[in-house]
Amino acid sequence: MRANVQGFLSYIYKEFPLGQYGTQALLDYAYGRFRPYIPTSYQEEMQGLADGAGLPLRDIHRVHAAPELFELRGLVSCASFAAFGRATLDGRLYHIRNLDWIFQAGVQRYPLLLVYPEDGIVNIGYAGFLGVISGMNRAGISLGQIGATSRDWRLRGLPMPFLLRRVLEEAGTLEDAARIVRTAPRTVGHNYVIASGKEGRAIALETTHSLCVLFTDDREGTLDYAFPVTDVLYRADPALSPQVRRWQTCSNGYPNPPTGSRAYEVRYRKQGELLQRYHGQITPEVARAIARAIAPPSNIQSVIYSPSTLEFWVANADTTTRAAERPYQHFSFSELLGSSQEESWQEASSS
Repeated sequence: MRANVQGFLSYIYKEFPLGQYGTQALLDYAYGRFRPYIPTSYQEEMQGLADGAGLPLRDIHRVHAAPELFELRGLVSCASFAAFGRATLDGRLYHIRNLDWIFQAGVQRYPLLLVYPEDGIVNIGYAGFLGVISGMNRAGISLGQIGATSRDWRLRGLPMPFLLRRVLEEAGTLEDAARIVRTAPRTVGHNYVIASGKEGRAIALETTHSLCVLFTDDREGTLDYAFPVTDVLYRADPALSPQVRRWQTCSNGYPNPPTGSRAYEVRYRKQGELLQRYHGQITPEVARAIARAIAPPSNIQSVIYSPSTLEFWVANADTTTRAAERPYQHFSFSELLGSSQEESWQEASSS
């Protein structure tokens, strides 16, 4: 863990144009703005992490401040889809999340599953990082997040990784998840695909600091470059909401259409075309093939969720190979949290 934290910070000190001391000051400034909004329990956990690893607490704070600053600089771009009902071969819900981040930072060398049995959540992340970027809870809520830079941002708020952790800890339904995201003091722009195994469907949320637009179906309320697919919700960077797109700087930036940008042409449009091509045939294996087809060189993590069965598959990049090209490892909640956790969920979902 020490190696991951120290290596990650060393990388960003070199890459940010402010140099080491300027970047440290920027990260400290950002964390100071975030801190009043971060739950005390998370702050205590960061203190424990620093103590246990023998690291300065300030370094742990800097690691947790970095993702939102990366989003502001447009350094990351991801993709996610959830397919269900008529879109899948067996009618079950399948959800993918490709994390396309900063390959050179090397965090993919330190993958970690953080299991919180009392909270019933699994955080699919990296050593030294307590926020959530991918994960699922025992209610069958699974997460996909995509950075979507915009001019509507502020640092005084709850950073995305801690917001998503709240979703896993508190949400039992899609309505819960949407409410948590909508009412949170958000910081920078993100798109989300959130799925529910219990409900057998998904939602998409497009957000900036002040806007949060909910989609249950992409056939209504979307811009003309949208490519809706029945019983599928999927996203890359470009917002489909005219209100949110008006503020975006990603994917050519408003007022330009996103067409021609890689985020649109590969991670959005190609993703949609593949989902349409395999409509009615989507399985975990097909989902992996789609994840691989849309993954850029920066793809460090790929997750396939089966929320209705409380299973998921994870692939992590190595030093040269994209995650979606690597073997996926299977996990189930019955193994990670104990069979009683899974049985209680199955009973609740069938009642």
